[in-house]
Amino acid sequence: MADADAVAAAGDELQRAGYELLHPARTEPWGQTVARLLTDDGLIVGISYAPVFHGEAPAHDRGRFPV
Repeated sequence: MADADAVAAAGDELQRAGYELLHPARTEPWGQTVARLLTDDGLIVGISYAPVFHGEAPAHDRGRFPV
């Protein structure tokens, strides 16, 4: 995903398409934003944005640790 807002938008779009979200987009304590859904086959799928993979420190670490 391009950013944390894109995770929320993707989750909303999938919910409108009929998928059951286990939870909407939320930011985990380590900085990753994730929404999870349950497929018809019973698989859990996560849609996520991890700041560290984009050269950013998580919001809670900005200014504390170099990336």
